[in-house]
Amino acid sequence: MDSGGLDYLVVALICLEATFGLALAGMFAWKSLPRDESGSETRMAISVAVAVVGTLAALLLGLMISTASTSFHARANDMADISSDLGRLERVLHRYGPEADAARSRLRTWTRSSLPELSPAAAQPAPAHGPGFAMLEAAQDAILALAPHDDRQAWLRTQALTLSAALMDARSHLDQHAGGRIPVAFITLLIVSLALVFGSVGLLAPPNGTVVATLFLCSLVLSGGLFIILEMDHPLSGLISISPTPVPEAFRLIPP
Repeated sequence: MDSGGLDYLVVALICLEATFGLALAGMFAWKSLPRDESGSETRMAISVAVAVVGTLAALLLGLMISTASTSFHARANDMADISSDLGRLERVLHRYGPEADAARSRLRTWTRSSLPELSPAAAQPAPAHGPGFAMLEAAQDAILALAPHDDRQAWLRTQALTLSAALMDARSHLDQHAGGRIPVAFITLLIVSLALVFGSVGLLAPPNGTVVATLFLCSLVLSGGLFIILEMDHPLSGLISISPTPVPEAFRLIPP
């Protein structure tokens, strides 16, 4: 489930077809039941079973929302940390003096090369420990090579090393919070549960236009909710995505 918004739309359409389709099937099935199987006791048994399955579906939805929300906010926090550490590190190196220009140049090169992989067009970021991460390490090596001439530069060098380590940690965390944490089994079980609930409601509901329209709208809303949950579980792609705009903004007010 991590190949992009199209897959999420397909899942939502499957949910819509399963719930509304089974509701319509339930309406027609009720007419064909023998009279001794369509009494009040049968309706009561169906109602109790639907309540149990509906409770399970609600629990599954709660778990999926919690998982997607955690993934989304963790990625947002990682992006904010990258932006903050990047701006502070650039500022510290600027204050250090011309000797830090090499480190600043490598840092800016990493920023320009990393923006495409952190954009909403990239459904999945490039691996943290790839070529981009090597650029960060090269910038850190350039900081390590600095030879302070006084206590001020020594302090700034220490701060730069601390910030560079924090920046590398934040970039690594992006992989850990990459999304796609909702198991396919959860999604499948949720769709099956919702389909059973709607099918049972169709069995108990009178077959008229108002009921059909209501069931369709309810199925549509549930399918849309599932789509949004899956979108939130992949924060770098789709309609609900985290923008990497704060990363270049971190450099905007910094002197060249």
